[in-house]
Amino acid sequence: MTTSTITKQTLFVAGCARSGTTAMTRLLNSHEDIYVGTEIFRSEFSAKSDTFNKELFLTEKYQGKLAEHKSSPTTLQYIGDKFPSYYINYELLFDRFEGVKVIFIFRNIFDVAQSYKARKIHPTNPWKKGVRRAVKEWNDSLDLTIQQIKAGQNITPVCYEKILYKPDKTLTNLLQLKPSQQFNQYYKKVTRDAAKIESQRVNILDNKEKLWIMENARFDLYKALLELTT
Repeated sequence: MTTSTITKQTLFVAGCARSGTTAMTRLLNSHEDIYVGTEIFRSEFSAKSDTFNKELFLTEKYQGKLAEHKSSPTTLQYIGDKFPSYYINYELLFDRFEGVKVIFIFRNIFDVAQSYKARKIHPTNPWKKGVRRAVKEWNDSLDLTIQQIKAGQNITPVCYEKILYKPDKTLTNLLQLKPSQQFNQYYKKVTRDAAKIESQRVNILDNKEKLWIMENARFDLYKALLELTT
């Protein structure tokens, strides 16, 4: 690999946990012009390391993953990384990566809370966060994202439900990407799979939990972000 990798447009994917950051990353990576890693920079970001900068794209760790996924990395338009918690410290992202673009994916709180609970009660999963933690982290992610958007930072909010259940070309349009048959085919598969999963979903939230969500979730923030999406 050459240092040309470092000159690509930087793209990060963030969002409250269980909101579709992995699905978004896979969708983006189905386009020939994008490679977004999966939590490759997590440790450096979490530690606020001095090494958390564009030089990470040249490390063996990143270049190895890039080579696994893309046969022609020199033609890429975007390179980056996905880590849900990037929203926690947007300032670090924008300070260390000049010209960075962030896609923030957000999802309705009831599905997020249900996913938190499902992981918590799973007998072999170490996840310890329940419904109340889901609401707190969801509120925080929306609030911090709106603050940064108001400050003029390059963050594009993307609604999970719009992307998966109301398919359109917003992703390719917002990134100004060339048409891609591979992307379009994968997009159709993702929406079909999402619809199937939705039809098989079993509600595990009880009425007490739903009421707590209604009383504590910041629906005003959700609506504000929704109005910023296309």
